[in-house]
Amino acid sequence: MYEPKNTAAALSRSGPDGSLTERNYWSYTGPEGATDVVANYGPPVVADGRLVVHLMAWYSQGDEQSVVGELLALDGESWTVEWRQGTVRGGPVSPVVADGTLSVAGTDQDRAYVFAVDAATGDVVWQSQTAGLCCHTPVTADRVAAVSAGAVDVFDRHSGDRLGAATSPDWELNPAPHQCLAGNAVVTSGPGGIRRLQG
Repeated sequence: MYEPKNTAAALSRSGPDGSLTERNYWSYTGPEGATDVVANYGPPVVADGRLVVHLMAWYSQGDEQSVVGELLALDGESWTVEWRQGTVRGGPVSPVVADGTLSVAGTDQDRAYVFAVDAATGDVVWQSQTAGLCCHTPVTADRVAAVSAGAVDVFDRHSGDRLGAATSPDWELNPAPHQCLAGNAVVTSGPGGIRRLQG
């Protein structure tokens, strides 16, 4: 059952008529004493048997209001939290998993980054600053792309080294264009059309 404010649920095909029934339920409740918790979840991914999700949440503690963003992993069977990574703020966006590493866009100290996170431990393997906040990080065997409004950054997937970048105020890219990697080219689509950027 889906409750968009602060709910995540796993569904299994176990009903007698083939319908989906709720099997697991987990929601962000905030720190001890938190009230009025509202959480927004990015699309989850499965990495090495863990359910990984990027979330942003708002809550109150007394007269104080706070906002938090984090990447976290739930055990695939018990749905207990295995790790939390609070460095990866911003979002919520969906991480991309490849070879046990999660690539995800986020912020740290009000700057935009692409992060590589170990799916088993939640440790940050590397982080590289991007031109702006992006909402998706397509990957290939060797590259990670970050496309933001009017800018493209491409990084080595293993080291985080910048392999190329391009910016243009004339691009009609919205803050969350669609993109994919095709070999050494980045293909984007947005209000201005489809572009292929060759590196």
